[in-house]
Amino acid sequence: MRTRLPVVAGVVALVAVGLLPPAVSVGASTTATRTDFDGNGTSDVAIFRPSTGGWFVQGGLSTTWGTTGDVAVPGDYNGDGRTDVAVYRPSDQSWFVQPSGSFPAGLTTQWGVTGDIPVPADFNGDGRTDIAVFRSADQTWYVQGGIATQWGKPGDVAVPGDYDGDGDADVAVFRPSDQTWYVQGGLSTQWGAAGDVPVIVPYATRLMY
Repeated sequence: MRTRLPVVAGVVALVAVGLLPPAVSVGASTTATRTDFDGNGTSDVAIFRPSTGGWFVQGGLSTTWGTTGDVAVPGDYNGDGRTDVAVYRPSDQSWFVQPSGSFPAGLTTQWGVTGDIPVPADFNGDGRTDIAVFRSADQTWYVQGGIATQWGKPGDVAVPGDYDGDGDADVAVFRPSDQTWYVQGGLSTQWGAAGDVPVIVPYATRLMY
């Protein structure tokens, strides 16, 4: 399964929950992401700096991709086992995946409408991250070239992930009002307390709610 979702930031207690080692320091002006940029099978410690569009992977790449206002949406968009540098631009709902040696063409596409939340994940299990959005206005999920389904209620937070281990990302929401998790066609469970934040949600995406 190559759903590359967890993106969190230094304003969250990352060390306390074991998401980042104590040696990593992340400021409030950066977004921390642990994904596999070099394809070695382990997550890399990395940050995205929204003010400059800079990406910095610890011990690895340093590149500029994106502009002010863009949201980091890293994922394995070509299925080569490496996480691609990518951004979503809320102003025009454009997705930009940076070209690389194994992905020379990169990817540029428009998907979504104003107010949509980017929720990239491998919804069909083909090993590639799918471009997808969650429309909080009517709680509808739209996967480019795939499903369109309604799941959730007003105020819910989109938390896609492979909850059943079948290799496909599941459509799921977290309901802050009662701390309940609802997976479409699967589990419903209560976990958390008032004010808790589901850590599967990318930090940059949380800013859009």
